[in-house]
Amino acid sequence: MKKKIVLSLLLICLCSCSTKEEVVETFELSYQEIEIIPGKDFQSSALKDEELNFMELSSCAFDGNDKVYTYENMEITVSPLDGKDIVYSVYFLNDRITTKEGVKITDDKETMIETYGENYKNINNKYSYLKGDVLLSFIIENDVIISIEYMYSNN
Repeated sequence: MKKKIVLSLLLICLCSCSTKEEVVETFELSYQEIEIIPGKDFQSSALKDEELNFMELSSCAFDGNDKVYTYENMEITVSPLDGKDIVYSVYFLNDRITTKEGVKITDDKETMIETYGENYKNINNKYSYLKGDVLLSFIIENDVIISIEYMYSNN
């Protein structure tokens, strides 16, 4: 009987010690095997060889300076938040880069809807999807995607 009680208590202790980490789904970008996630830390050194331009500006959204890294295929804006440099936005510059789901500039609107669904907000041909704290936006002109941007939405 004592063995059963001890085993039961041990089992209860082990079960109560296990922690379940909450996973929040969000949009993210994978570029050259590097994960770029708005709202998360940015390691500029991972893409240093590709950097074409860098500038610092006063941040409109946060205290301090934004850092804008321009690469051949995208522009990444990094902002100061809670003492860290976080990815604020990723703007595609051409059709040589795709979203993690495979959508790119020059794809048609139907491809966007097939990939991301119809749960978007459309304001002046800017179609936006919110997942977690990341807003993924497509600007559509004549049923063709002409702009793609990921943006951190800390609302």
